[in-house]
Amino acid sequence: MKCRLPNKFKLTKKENQLIHEESHRVVMELMGKETEKIVRKTLKMCCVALNREYGFGKARLDKLLDTYFKLVAEEDEDNFAYHLDKVVIDELGLKFEREEE
Repeated sequence: MKCRLPNKFKLTKKENQLIHEESHRVVMELMGKETEKIVRKTLKMCCVALNREYGFGKARLDKLLDTYFKLVAEEDEDNFAYHLDKVVIDELGLKFEREEE
């Protein structure tokens, strides 16, 4: 059995487009909040690990976080991922996957 809507209940293309745009905006906003929570929790875990394993105190952890946020601010540069991988993987020898550009 098919259900047909009377024309007075059908949405126009413009209304459909507005609904699509608004739903996309809401989803992206929610994803941003979840990503922010994950990053914040990861930074907290790193701070705890550095404190327990290497004795980092408040001053050193503040310096670490300042450096982190400076790097985040520079992230918009075109070759940032390449330079980050060069230091972390090539120079420090840590086992990470390379970032896609």
